[in-house]
Amino acid sequence: MNVLNIFVEICFLMRGPQDTPAEEGLFKYVLGLYFAVNTLLTSLTTNLFFALLQAFSELALLLLFIWAVLWFSHKTARFGQTATAMLACGSLFTIASLPFFYWIETHIGASRILSYTVMLLLAWNLVVAGHILRHALSKPLSFGLGLSFLYVFFSYQILSFLFASTGIAS
Repeated sequence: MNVLNIFVEICFLMRGPQDTPAEEGLFKYVLGLYFAVNTLLTSLTTNLFFALLQAFSELALLLLFIWAVLWFSHKTARFGQTATAMLACGSLFTIASLPFFYWIETHIGASRILSYTVMLLLAWNLVVAGHILRHALSKPLSFGLGLSFLYVFFSYQILSFLFASTGIAS
């Protein structure tokens, strides 16, 4: 089966991270893709240097978070597939939202429907992250959703603190 299809099916909650191939090459590819699309997204509102710095910081936080929750659950052997699934699905959501963010950033008084679409994509992304964490930790979906909300809350706080002096809080 095509790897992209697996990630799309994870985004539709039809598969879990255990269905991703446990290949180091795939992990490196989605790691680079995640970094690139987040740099592109952040560069819509800041210069390239700070976009690279912020994308790297967010990537490091996400990988640290995944490793920490798996470590606390004594399931670190699942890191590769879990991280691959999170990075790939996060990249798909970022790619899907890029046109909306671009339109919102470049057009004064952008339509509310665009903002609602972005909010829907972000909420869906949180649900998918919770779904991935649920499978990785063998816990209920509500537990995974709680973890995904905690990650977003704390990563936003950390990135805002780190980048507040530059005026590019995430």
